[in-house]
Amino acid sequence: NRDASNLMYRFDKTKHVEKAPDDLTRFVLGIDLGSSATAATTAFVLLGYRNTGKGIWVVSSTKEPNMSPDTIANRIETYQSTRKIDRIVCDAGGLGGGYVRFFRESRSLPVEEAEKRDKAGSVELCSGDFDAGRIKIDPGCTALLAEIEILPWNDKHSDSAPGCADHCVDAFLYSWRAATAYANEE
Repeated sequence: NRDASNLMYRFDKTKHVEKAPDDLTRFVLGIDLGSSATAATTAFVLLGYRNTGKGIWVVSSTKEPNMSPDTIANRIETYQSTRKIDRIVCDAGGLGGGYVRFFRESRSLPVEEAEKRDKAGSVELCSGDFDAGRIKIDPGCTALLAEIEILPWNDKHSDSAPGCADHCVDAFLYSWRAATAYANEE
């Protein structure tokens, strides 16, 4: 059963799920290199927005277990071949720092380290954007939707509860933090 009082994001599928428009001009790709005792899971979340207006759409989300650095780099290149991506942000915690260096040095990919400080504060700001109707998630983003709708806080309200699937949500947060739609004129 869904206890909304302990959920990380103030997401409501009746208000925040909407087909992404075709005229988005700016894109940010967020990548989470999740670790797990059973299978390391890599998540990709692509956000899009326009040059004007503060609205952001999650265009796509996916996650896969056991991806090698080369396979992840190939996937990044696939995203780049379909859209002009302004920023690519990747989780550089743990082993991620080595992955980011590999993407930059061995594959010449413009991957930046994702901002990870003050996660609780960022989640609250992001939830404010949900409250204001500035974030919409395309209905095709089933991997993200499955996580964000039920993801609970841990006991300290500092991160997600242990053992919960949060790879797409983390990739979403990284890309949301890197998007600059907040600075656009309406």
